[in-house]
Amino acid sequence: MNISTNILDSIKKESEFKSLVSSVNEKNAQKAPMIVSGLCEGARSAFLAALVEELESKKPALIIVHDEKSCARLAESLRVYGINPATYLPRDFVLQNAVASHDFEHERLDTLIGLISNEYDVVIATADAALQYTMPREILKDRIRTIRSSDEYDPDEICQYLTSC
Repeated sequence: MNISTNILDSIKKESEFKSLVSSVNEKNAQKAPMIVSGLCEGARSAFLAALVEELESKKPALIIVHDEKSCARLAESLRVYGINPATYLPRDFVLQNAVASHDFEHERLDTLIGLISNEYDVVIATADAALQYTMPREILKDRIRTIRSSDEYDPDEICQYLTSC
Protein backbone atom coordinates (compact mmCIF):
# COMPACT_ATOMS: atom_id res chain seq x y z
CA MET A 1 0.00 0.00 0.00
CA ASN A 2 1.49 3.36 -1.00
CA ILE A 3 1.21 6.66 0.81
CA SER A 4 -1.35 8.15 -1.59
CA THR A 5 -3.67 5.18 -0.97
CA ASN A 6 -3.23 5.62 2.78
CA ILE A 7 -4.11 9.31 2.51
CA LEU A 8 -7.28 8.59 0.51
CA ASP A 9 -8.32 5.78 2.86
CA SER A 10 -7.88 8.09 5.86
CA ILE A 11 -10.08 10.74 4.25
CA LYS A 12 -12.75 8.19 3.28
CA LYS A 13 -13.00 6.91 6.89
CA GLU A 14 -14.01 10.33 8.26
CA SER A 15 -17.70 10.58 9.14
CA GLU A 16 -17.89 14.15 7.76
CA PHE A 17 -16.52 12.94 4.44
CA LYS A 18 -19.00 10.04 4.32
CA SER A 19 -21.82 12.48 5.00
CA LEU A 20 -20.59 14.77 2.25
CA VAL A 21 -20.32 11.90 -0.26
CA SER A 22 -23.85 10.83 0.55
CA SER A 23 -25.08 14.39 0.03
CA VAL A 24 -23.16 14.79 -3.22
CA ASN A 25 -24.47 11.50 -4.60
CA GLU A 26 -28.04 12.60 -3.78
CA LYS A 27 -27.48 16.01 -5.37
CA ASN A 28 -25.69 14.42 -8.31
CA ALA A 29 -29.01 12.93 -9.36
CA GLN A 30 -30.34 16.50 -9.36
CA LYS A 31 -27.16 17.84 -11.06
CA ALA A 32 -26.58 20.29 -8.25
CA PRO A 33 -23.12 21.89 -7.98
CA MET A 34 -20.84 21.74 -4.96
CA ILE A 35 -18.31 24.35 -3.88
CA VAL A 36 -15.10 23.37 -2.08
CA SER A 37 -12.99 26.17 -0.65
CA GLY A 38 -10.56 26.80 2.18
CA LEU A 39 -8.35 23.76 1.61
CA CYS A 40 -4.65 24.12 0.91
CA GLU A 41 -3.45 22.78 -2.43
CA GLY A 42 -2.27 19.36 -1.20
CA ALA A 43 -5.35 18.76 0.93
CA ARG A 44 -7.61 19.91 -1.90
CA SER A 45 -6.06 17.39 -4.31
CA ALA A 46 -6.39 14.52 -1.84
CA PHE A 47 -9.96 15.52 -0.93
CA LEU A 48 -11.02 15.77 -4.59
CA ALA A 49 -9.35 12.46 -5.48
CA ALA A 50 -11.19 10.72 -2.62
CA LEU A 51 -14.46 12.38 -3.63
CA VAL A 52 -14.12 11.42 -7.30
CA GLU A 53 -13.45 7.80 -6.31
CA GLU A 54 -16.61 7.74 -4.18
CA LEU A 55 -19.00 9.27 -6.71
CA GLU A 56 -21.76 6.92 -7.80
CA SER A 57 -22.23 8.68 -11.12
CA LYS A 58 -20.58 6.98 -14.06
CA LYS A 59 -20.02 10.37 -15.67
CA PRO A 60 -16.80 12.31 -15.09
CA ALA A 61 -16.91 15.01 -12.46
CA LEU A 62 -16.39 18.61 -13.57
CA ILE A 63 -14.04 20.73 -11.47
CA ILE A 64 -13.91 24.46 -12.14
CA VAL A 65 -10.71 26.30 -11.19
CA HIS A 66 -9.74 29.94 -11.55
CA ASP A 67 -6.98 29.76 -14.18
CA GLU A 68 -5.16 27.53 -16.65
CA LYS A 69 -2.15 27.10 -14.38
CA SER A 70 -4.43 25.72 -11.65
CA CYS A 71 -5.91 23.27 -14.21
CA ALA A 72 -2.48 21.85 -14.98
CA ARG A 73 -1.40 21.71 -11.33
CA LEU A 74 -4.57 20.00 -10.14
CA ALA A 75 -4.49 17.49 -13.02
CA GLU A 76 -0.93 16.53 -12.13
CA SER A 77 -1.83 16.20 -8.44
CA LEU A 78 -4.84 14.00 -9.18
CA ARG A 79 -2.73 11.66 -11.33
CA VAL A 80 -0.65 10.89 -8.23
CA TYR A 81 -3.81 9.44 -6.65
CA GLY A 82 -4.64 7.32 -9.70
CA ILE A 83 -7.34 9.64 -11.04
CA ASN A 84 -7.42 10.09 -14.83
CA PRO A 85 -8.05 13.82 -15.40
CA ALA A 86 -8.54 15.86 -18.55
CA THR A 87 -8.06 19.59 -18.77
CA TYR A 88 -10.42 21.75 -20.80
CA LEU A 89 -8.95 25.14 -21.51
CA PRO A 90 -10.68 28.18 -22.98
CA ARG A 91 -10.69 28.78 -26.69
CA ASP A 92 -8.61 31.73 -27.82
CA PHE A 93 -10.40 33.79 -30.43
CA VAL A 94 -8.06 35.21 -33.07
CA LEU A 95 -9.88 38.03 -34.82
CA GLN A 96 -7.02 38.99 -37.12
CA ASN A 97 -6.07 37.42 -40.38
CA ALA A 98 -3.00 35.79 -38.86
CA VAL A 99 -1.73 32.25 -38.84
CA ALA A 100 -2.35 30.82 -35.38
CA SER A 101 -1.56 27.53 -33.75
CA HIS A 102 -4.49 25.18 -33.33
CA ASP A 103 -2.94 23.19 -30.48
CA PHE A 104 -5.57 24.32 -27.96
CA GLU A 105 -8.34 23.45 -30.41
CA HIS A 106 -6.90 19.95 -30.76
CA GLU A 107 -6.61 19.57 -26.97
CA ARG A 108 -10.21 20.74 -26.52
CA LEU A 109 -11.42 18.25 -29.15
CA ASP A 110 -9.36 15.46 -27.58
CA THR A 111 -11.02 16.18 -24.24
CA LEU A 112 -14.51 16.22 -25.75
CA ILE A 113 -13.86 12.97 -27.63
CA GLY A 114 -12.45 11.43 -24.43
CA LEU A 115 -15.65 12.43 -22.62
CA ILE A 116 -17.75 10.66 -25.23
CA SER A 117 -15.72 7.47 -24.82
CA ASN A 118 -15.60 7.71 -20.99
CA GLU A 119 -11.80 7.92 -20.84
CA TYR A 120 -11.66 10.37 -17.94
CA ASP A 121 -12.61 10.31 -14.27
CA VAL A 122 -12.71 14.09 -14.03
CA VAL A 123 -12.52 17.16 -16.27
CA ILE A 124 -10.79 20.24 -14.90
CA ALA A 125 -11.72 23.51 -16.59
CA THR A 126 -11.74 27.23 -16.07
CA ALA A 127 -15.14 28.90 -15.83
CA ASP A 128 -14.75 30.63 -19.19
CA ALA A 129 -13.82 27.33 -20.89
CA ALA A 130 -16.78 25.52 -19.35
CA LEU A 131 -19.16 28.25 -20.54
CA GLN A 132 -17.96 28.41 -24.13
CA TYR A 133 -20.26 26.86 -26.68
CA THR A 134 -19.22 23.70 -28.45
CA MET A 135 -20.94 21.32 -30.80
CA PRO A 136 -23.56 18.96 -29.36
CA ARG A 137 -22.40 15.52 -28.27
CA GLU A 138 -24.28 13.63 -31.01
CA ILE A 139 -22.89 15.80 -33.80
CA LEU A 140 -19.33 15.33 -32.53
CA LYS A 141 -19.91 11.61 -32.17
CA ASP A 142 -21.17 11.38 -35.78
CA ARG A 143 -18.12 13.26 -37.08
CA ILE A 144 -15.43 11.11 -35.48
CA ARG A 145 -13.58 8.97 -38.00
CA THR A 146 -10.60 6.73 -37.36
CA ILE A 147 -8.14 6.44 -40.21
CA ARG A 148 -5.51 3.73 -39.94
CA SER A 149 -2.32 3.67 -42.00
CA SER A 150 -2.79 -0.07 -42.56
CA ASP A 151 -6.17 0.40 -44.29
CA GLU A 152 -6.96 1.65 -47.78
CA TYR A 153 -9.36 4.53 -48.40
CA ASP A 154 -10.83 6.21 -51.43
CA PRO A 155 -9.29 9.73 -51.50
CA ASP A 156 -12.46 11.19 -53.03
CA GLU A 157 -14.59 9.83 -50.17
CA ILE A 158 -12.16 11.24 -47.59
CA CYS A 159 -12.18 14.66 -49.28
CA GLN A 160 -15.96 14.63 -49.50
CA TYR A 161 -16.23 13.72 -45.81
CA LEU A 162 -13.76 16.41 -44.71
CA THR A 163 -15.44 19.14 -46.74
CA SER A 164 -18.90 18.15 -45.47
CA CYS A 165 -17.91 18.87 -41.86
